Order: sequence, then C-alpha cells, then structure tokens
Amino acid sequence: MLGSPYLAVAAKPQPHPRPAGPLRSRSYGGADFQGVLAGYAVIGPIAQGAFSQVLRAQRVSSDEEVAIKCFNRRKMTDSEDADGMRRELDALRSLSHKHVMRLHERIDAPSSTYAIMEYLSGGSLKLVLAQRSTPLPEAAAAAIVAQLASALAHCHERGVIHRDVKAANVLFADSSRRAVKLVDFGFAMPLSGRSTQLMPKCGTPSHMAPEVHLHRSYDGRRADVFALGVLCFQMLTLLLPFDAPNLEALKVRVLKGHRRPLGQSHSAGAKSLVNAMLQTSAHDRPDAARVCSHPWLPQPQHSPPLPSGSKIAGAL
Repeated sequence: MLGSPYLAVAAKPQPHPRPAGPLRSRSYGGADFQGVLAGYAVIGPIAQGAFSQVLRAQRVSSDEEVAIKCFNRRKMTDSEDADGMRRELDALRSLSHKHVMRLHERIDAPSSTYAIMEYLSGGSLKLVLAQRSTPLPEAAAAAIVAQLASALAHCHERGVIHRDVKAANVLFADSSRRAVKLVDFGFAMPLSGRSTQLMPKCGTPSHMAPEVHLHRSYDGRRADVFALGVLCFQMLTLLLPFDAPNLEALKVRVLKGHRRPLGQSHSAGAKSLVNAMLQTSAHDRPDAARVCSHPWLPQPQHSPPLPSGSKIAGAL
C-alpha cells in the first residue's frame, strides 16, 4: 500500500507535458495495463509502493487528466494486503462528496486491479505548511477545517472511518487552492452494522486519539475528529500539539492531555474548537457534524467555503 493514493508527491501544480501516447511498455501499470487501459495515455509516474503504483494519465477520448492507481495483486504477500485494497476501493466507491477524492472506476484484470481517480494538481497541505515560515491565518485554517469536517461527516454517515487524517492526506484540488479534498483511504475501515466501535490500532501516532493508543475498542468517528483537531492546531501554529522525544512518551502525553496551548494571539473561537476536538475523553468530543456548525467556521448557508478570491487562495 502506498502511503497515499497519489497524494503529497504532487508537491506543486504540475506542468502539462505531452502524453506519451497509449502505453507500449510494461514498465508502467503491470502486464495487464496495455490491454485493459488502452484508452489512456500515460503522462508519467506519481508514486510507487510495495505492490501498487500511481500514474498520471489522460483519457484519449476526452483529454481529461486522471490518476490511475495500479495494484499488482501478484505482489500482495498476504490476505491483509488484499483486504486493505478492497477496503480502500470500497470506501471510495461508497462516498460522493465535493471534498473527498472521487473514484471514477475500478477495473479488475487477471493479475492487477486499476482504480481510475480524479487527478488533484494543487499539491498537499503538508507541503504548504512545510514551506511557510508563519502559521496560516485563522480564516484560512477555518475554511480548510470546515471542508474537512464536512467530508468526515459524510464519511461517517456512510459508515466509513478514515483513520489517518493528517496534512499529507489533504490535497488542494487545483492550483487555485480554493478547495481541499480528503484522500488516502488505505487505512479506512467500514463500520459493521450499528456498531461504531473499532478495534485495530491504526493511524499516525502524533494524530492518534487517546483511546486508540490504549489498544481497546474505540469510536472511530470521534478518533477522526481528534486527528482533525491535531491538524487544526498544526495549521494555526506550524507545530504539533503533543511533543515528545519517543513514542512511549508521546502516548503518555496524549493520554494525560498534556499538550501545547494555543497562543494569546489566537481567537477565542479557534481555542474553543481546538479544545473541543482534542478532548481526552471521546465522549466529550463533538462528532464531525457538530464541528461543521461551530461558529468559528464559515457556514455554507452564509458564505461558500472558498469562493473566487477566497481567504485560502489569498493566504497561501
């Protein structure tokens, strides 16, 4: 599994090189590619994983650019690899939201599976934050949180838990950077029946909720909100809220709620939402739908999240 579906490797808006034409070589996409996806012209590789590869390509019939994730099932060494691919693609297929990366089509071939996805050219939020010397303005951070909270609310309504919300898994849709999309559902887990409880420990340690660190069953929806709180704090400070020299010390800090505070320059609204999302007790944390209605965030009924000349576009 790649660390992302094609993700942060698209560090900045890409130029538009001439497509290489319909594929003539097995160097991209596996042995099945030429026969199954002859209608696509490959522009070039984007990312490479242990058993998957992501290509930037163009539909020959329409010139639409897409990202093609190619899973080589022959390289999957155990059933968990295949299960992870299935969960990722099932999650994407079940979702339809303007701030979640779209899966256009899944194609199964004898030895490979191909996921045709929308191509997001604006680069990752992780790179944007890494290149800044000052934190994002509150208005820009609030607009991004509003979009991601809306995306998570949709995921949770559809029974999908992301489990790895972080800056590397947030991409800007295009070079205008007016909209973000949640990507990389490689760790996604469906909720079974009416249960909201998950068991496997999963995610990025610095973004994992206290209950996830405890290796017990947990409410995946509230764990996603905690990770969003970590990301919000990071955008406002360029720092992570929980700082420790090693994983065990990090776990202790997270479990005790010992984190950096936001500064005096931050508004009461920003502090209110960050404090709510980073509550140590999952029961005290809002769900994603409640986050969407927090007064610090722009409300869609009053103003579109990122209109032309938006706060994010101006701030980044």
